[in-house]
Amino acid sequence: MILRRIIQHVRKQEWTAIVIDLLIVVVGVYIGIQAQTWNVARENREIERQYLQSLHDQISNMIEDNESRVERGREQLIELSEVGAALEAIGENMELEKRHCNSIVSSHIYVGRISVPPTIEELRTTGQLQLIRNSAVRLAIISYSQSIEGYRQLNTDIQSDRMVLSRHYSSMITLNPLVANVAKCDFEAMRRSLAFRNDLADNSYRHAAYARYVVVDQQDQRINLHFVLDRELGISHSDDLLD
Repeated sequence: MILRRIIQHVRKQEWTAIVIDLLIVVVGVYIGIQAQTWNVARENREIERQYLQSLHDQISNMIEDNESRVERGREQLIELSEVGAALEAIGENMELEKRHCNSIVSSHIYVGRISVPPTIEELRTTGQLQLIRNSAVRLAIISYSQSIEGYRQLNTDIQSDRMVLSRHYSSMITLNPLVANVAKCDFEAMRRSLAFRNDLADNSYRHAAYARYVVVDQQDQRINLHFVLDRELGISHSDDLLD
C-alpha cells in the first residue's frame, strides 16, 4: 500500500509527500528492528536468570553435600599430624587412640568429589557464557571451571604411587574383615620402624595436599561462587548456608 502511494506521488511529482512516505517506511522499519532487538534482549535476560538460578541451586546443594567431607578432611589432617608427632616423640608424649589408627589405615583414601555443576558445563559447551552480563559472575564461573582441571591433575599425581599401609605392614595393622574402621594398630612397633614412619609421612603429605588443595579449596571456590550468585540474584539466606 505504501509503495503504491509512493509511485502515485512520483508520477504527480509530489516531492514532499514522497519524503514523508519514505520517512514513514524508514521509521517503521527502525521500530520493527528495535522491537525485535528488545524482544531478543528480554529473552536473553530471562535465559540468563534461569541459568544463574539453576547454578545457584546446584552450588548450594554441593556446598551442603561436601560439608561433612571438608570437616572430616580437616579432622584427619589433625589426627595424622598427631600420629606423626607421637611416633617421632615430638613434644608431649601423646596417647594414640583408635581414631588415630583409623586415620593411619585410611591415609591413602581420598573421598572428596571433583565435579563441575551441570549448568557450568552447559554454559561452556553451548557458548552461552556470553549471556552472563555481570563480569564478576562470569569470572567466578570461569575461575571455578578452570580450577577443576587443576584439582583433577593434582588428584592424579597424589594417587599415582600412594601406599596402602595395611598391606605393607600387616604385622603392625590388623583390619577387621567384617567391619570397616575397626582396625588395630601396634603403635610401639610403628614407632620403632623407620620405614613405616617414612611411608606414613609420605602418605600424610599426600593426604594433606589433597585435603587442603582439593577438598577445602574446592569448597572455598563453591562458597565464593555462591556469594557472587547471591549478590547478583538478590538472594539472602535466613539460615547461614556457609556456617
